[in-house]
Amino acid sequence: MKYTYSFNGKSVFFFCSDTMKDTAEFFSTVLQHEDTMYDVIKNNRTIQIGWGSYKVLQADSAYQMLACDLLSDPFQAVTDDLSLSLEIFAKQRIVLSVTKAAPKETSFQDTLIVQRAAVKAPRVYLKRDEPGNSSDSGWYMGAIGVKASNDPSEYAQIYTYQLLKFCKVALSVMQLPIGTICVFENGNLIEIVDKNNNKIF
Repeated sequence: MKYTYSFNGKSVFFFCSDTMKDTAEFFSTVLQHEDTMYDVIKNNRTIQIGWGSYKVLQADSAYQMLACDLLSDPFQAVTDDLSLSLEIFAKQRIVLSVTKAAPKETSFQDTLIVQRAAVKAPRVYLKRDEPGNSSDSGWYMGAIGVKASNDPSEYAQIYTYQLLKFCKVALSVMQLPIGTICVFENGNLIEIVDKNNNKIF
């Protein structure tokens, strides 16, 4: 479905599922705020909103929002269907709202360490530590019930967006702060505790 909004003398439109009206409305208010503050709605401009990244493309007298293609190569490809990016955006907002946690900015291109056993494990956890560098999210995913190994080959560094391949729900917690631990079972978020070990979900 096409959503069109006007602000700051500009007409901006994008496409996403017709079931995402509320998310589209909120996304448009974020766009308006960013454009009012930083004049971001310009042709070929790439902007980060939350965890996701978007590109502005001028189409005649209007501007179209495109999303980095998370199912292909988000570093090179874009898509005119914002449904997946906005779905993740919405779920991250819900988690932050429910937990009342202060968000720590994280991008689709930030990295995390994954214990290889966690890729197919029924129960896994995510723990966020201080990042080691500017591109490190600080997140670590391990398999519950599988002993940690000292063998580096038992671990892999991946981009956060690559969680889509085996634990999509984990993307909903990417903006939670350092010290957070999240538990997942069979693809469902079961529990979140903060740095003080207080259950917040």
